[in-house]
Amino acid sequence: AGIDYTLILQNGSLYSAGYNRYGQLGNGTFQNSSSFTPVESEVAAISGYYFHSMIIKGNGSLYGTGSNEFGQLGIGLPLDNRASFVSVMKDVASVSAGHLHTMIIKKDGTLWATGYNGSGRLGIGAHDEVDKPELVKF
Repeated sequence: AGIDYTLILQNGSLYSAGYNRYGQLGNGTFQNSSSFTPVESEVAAISGYYFHSMIIKGNGSLYGTGSNEFGQLGIGLPLDNRASFVSVMKDVASVSAGHLHTMIIKKDGTLWATGYNGSGRLGIGAHDEVDKPELVKF
């Protein structure tokens, strides 16, 4: 669940409902939805927080939708909000949408971060926002 919206994953199908000003429902619009509607298929994992949503498809491809003001979708410039899911990267094992940022674990075990980096929350050794996933080094 995000801020005033909900994502449901059932048998590989993604459904969404609620607040959609930033496109976080991924239904191709910026209109709120008061009932669950199907959005994507072949989805293996979901994560939504604040005003962006991330999904991993069954083949390990990562997609994002919604607010991209700080690059939290990881799709580069421009930092426009997206109303439909857009491709981010491949070979992803896990994703966590955070407050204005996203953390990604790839199948090779590496950690990647994108978005707002206030207080150094991305762990990349700098305080600048990043608009594409950046490798976190330990």
